[in-house]
Amino acid sequence: MLSCIRCFPIIPFFSSTVNCFCTNLRKIVAKIVGIGYTIIISESGGRKIFFFFSADSYFTGIEIMKIWQLLSPKNLTHADRDLPAPQEGYAKVKITRALLSEADVAVYSGATRVKYPVVPGRYAVGQVVEAGENSYFNKGDRVYLADAVENEESESGIDVAGENRDGFYRDFAFVNASEAYTLPPSVSDEAAFLIDAVATAEKIVDETGVGAGQHVLVIGGGLYANILCQILIYHRAVPVLADNNAERLALAKKCGIYY
Repeated sequence: MLSCIRCFPIIPFFSSTVNCFCTNLRKIVAKIVGIGYTIIISESGGRKIFFFFSADSYFTGIEIMKIWQLLSPKNLTHADRDLPAPQEGYAKVKITRALLSEADVAVYSGATRVKYPVVPGRYAVGQVVEAGENSYFNKGDRVYLADAVENEESESGIDVAGENRDGFYRDFAFVNASEAYTLPPSVSDEAAFLIDAVATAEKIVDETGVGAGQHVLVIGGGLYANILCQILIYHRAVPVLADNNAERLALAKKCGIYY
């Protein structure tokens, strides 16, 4: 119930319209309790206010978050989504940084085929704002959100953020211990976005068994190739980078890749 000392003692929420000049008070109350309002000007110049509320947010306490979603190639829209409390084993993470990658551009353009609608955004960093029981996270933890997670039920056996599962162009994400990694203070948000490239490079080195002193031809001078060359150097191998892009080769040289 709402009350207005200048107009009516009691105003039911579901009353249709109310003649009232005390609109400022009603706007303030509406903001406090989460009620929307529409002001209609009548022919006589009187002002009527129609109050309504969102049943979801008022009665169930469900929060709303903002998301970006692709409805089709190049059709990116802004939308709202319900935000329930985290379940046991999960943490609620506020997305603080999201990377725009080549993979995201491919999804946006339609070059990578996905099932619509989908929330894009493969790489993100966030902060735990609420930790469910047995989530293995603490409130305030800064985390890197996994871009890909295993899923035995999917056709590929893996779920990729922004492709066959929702990505991170949204306010919040709910993650368990296998979907996010706590970042130490020594790793900045910007450096965290290289985690996937470094992990991929280390896996390549492990599986190929490259040893010290071996020469390895790396074709293409993109980000992942550049990081791979640096990891090979770290393992005392000798990478030879092949690319026809002068800028990429110049960047590689600055990174200590001389062949």
